[in-house]
Amino acid sequence: MLVYENEFFTLTSDARHVLYIKVRKPGFSVLQFPEVQSAVPRIAITSVLSLRKALEQAISLETEIGTLRDRLELQVTKDGMRAMLAIRLTAQELDLQLADVRTEALDLLQRSGIQGVLPEALDRGSSDGTERLVAQGKLPVQGHDAQVRYFEPSSRRPDVREDGSVDFHQLNFIDEVNPGDWLGEKIEATEGVPGWNVRGEPLPAPKGKDKPLPYDPKSVEEVQEPGKIVLRAKRKGVVQLQGKTVGVDDLLVIQGDVGTETGDIDYDGSVKILGTISDGYSVIATKHLAILGSIGVGAARLIKSKTADVLIHSGVFGQGKAVIEAETNVYMKCASDCTVTAGGDIIIESYAIGSVLNANNVVLDKGKGKIIGGSVSARTMVVAAYIGNELERPTAIQVDGFNRNALKQELDQVLQESQKLLQQLAFVRKEMDIYEMNFDKLKPEDRQKYVGYMAKQEVLVQQVIVFEEKRKLLMDVLRTRGEGEVSIFKKVYPKTSLQLKQIERHIERETAGTFYVNQNKLFLE
Repeated sequence: MLVYENEFFTLTSDARHVLYIKVRKPGFSVLQFPEVQSAVPRIAITSVLSLRKALEQAISLETEIGTLRDRLELQVTKDGMRAMLAIRLTAQELDLQLADVRTEALDLLQRSGIQGVLPEALDRGSSDGTERLVAQGKLPVQGHDAQVRYFEPSSRRPDVREDGSVDFHQLNFIDEVNPGDWLGEKIEATEGVPGWNVRGEPLPAPKGKDKPLPYDPKSVEEVQEPGKIVLRAKRKGVVQLQGKTVGVDDLLVIQGDVGTETGDIDYDGSVKILGTISDGYSVIATKHLAILGSIGVGAARLIKSKTADVLIHSGVFGQGKAVIEAETNVYMKCASDCTVTAGGDIIIESYAIGSVLNANNVVLDKGKGKIIGGSVSARTMVVAAYIGNELERPTAIQVDGFNRNALKQELDQVLQESQKLLQQLAFVRKEMDIYEMNFDKLKPEDRQKYVGYMAKQEVLVQQVIVFEEKRKLLMDVLRTRGEGEVSIFKKVYPKTSLQLKQIERHIERETAGTFYVNQNKLFLE
């Protein structure tokens, strides 16, 4: 069959579509041959050497140089998601034969079992090129991951307004719940939507990833509801979140005062007192302790939280007898003639008069907070609006300070340990993902392994949370100026003594600012 001819040569093909050249005379360069291929797009040269030799030596015998490709050539991508149709016609031929080409292409696609045909791709002329996407599969859609949310605990720190003042009115860190109250829920992962490739082969869709919903089974139960699992309290108490594990701790609520009717209280759990504590009585709680009465506490013998915070909404007027202790933080409206010790911070809204305060940080309202008389001992920082008074009542402030370089090294170690935990957590989650992809088909022993990974994940999450708290604490300390500071925003009066690390200064005239120590020198800004 004659394929092409000019004055220099003729091109023919046989039944096997083998392409031959017979040269009539020399003078046609192999570099000119792309012009021929543009005129006859079906030509494919497989031996450039044979073509060059035939043209240069003017070989008049038939020489095999290539193949004559089909008018239409279908190619499917390796992933099976797309079918491309190459149209081996010139633009002019395609425009003239478009209807026939469309019929021929549809027949080719049908014989090839191609699904997802795009008919509009076959309706376009040469202006859209001669190679085009004619069929496309549908990708599977992964199901939605499980969504988990928990009870939001109340803030355990008072709000600090823009002017630096402290708002105690909304502070109440004991969250009471009754049996059946909502504590959290998980909207379960959904099934995916399957897909298919252009060969019609189904593509399974992965189910959305599951997420753990940890809780304390002694105090919380899970209830299956349409499309979700809901956590509800099994008993009356106070919500407790340990990392992401929710539980309900024991809560003792005293509707009135602690006194002759109740006696001293020593309770394993949290205690909420709606009244006050009478003189001479004590209240000890292993968890949080909140005294919410509008009448302040007087000469109570001991108010103590063994592992958590103490909140005294109306302050203490201790007559030199009241003692308040907390493993973490103490929040008070005011402190008068009492002793307060906290493993974390002491935060006071109004004033501290004649009191002994010991904590990591002692912070009073920057606009009105006053420390008058008594003594304050802090590891890192003391903040107040006023220290001392116009009557020049002796007031002692001591900041033990810290070693900044040592704390930086400690922070680096915490970050390194945290990074190791995060890497372990990433590995565990990756392993869980593998199991979750075919969770419904897992053997019992594999499901047990998955449960083990879930438990390990929870342990690692708890450890990460602990290190994150350490990181925040160290960062807070390192934000302190120098290696310990005392900030007085309004005025510090004479007869006030300041000791920062080993440096002591006695205030002889009214002043204000931030005192801090750095490299064994005292600075005032």
